[in-house]
Amino acid sequence: MLGRGLRRKARPAILLDHAGNMLRHGLPDDDREWELNSEKKKKKKVSKVPEVKIRVCEKCYSAHSPAPTCPYCGFAYPVVGRDIEEVEGELAEINANMVRAQRRKEIAKAKTYEDFLAIAADRGYRPRWAMYMWEARQSGRAA
Repeated sequence: MLGRGLRRKARPAILLDHAGNMLRHGLPDDDREWELNSEKKKKKKVSKVPEVKIRVCEKCYSAHSPAPTCPYCGFAYPVVGRDIEEVEGELAEINANMVRAQRRKEIAKAKTYEDFLAIAADRGYRPRWAMYMWEARQSGRAA
């Protein structure tokens, strides 16, 4: 629907994005890689933070690619610094097998359904995982 406004000889177009599609899909003139593959793509997990990098000007409210100043009105964005927290400690190599074994031990130590719920919350699992593990423990199956 933006084709006519994006032609070279057309006057500058004003794009009104009421649904936030530019935040999800990017600006209309961004480069994209298109494929003619007939295979179905796996659904990606939708993250709450958009992957598309767009900056909206605080002064004229125009959306554009990230830049230190707005290309439309020239507003210079303030630079915000970050504080990095440093913690004393020693670095250690992490072995994937050791991590798996530690997770299994943590599950083996769980005695109640609430313990499984705490593990699920700590690992970012759904409560259904805790229920499955608890039912497996009660029936004597190895989970």
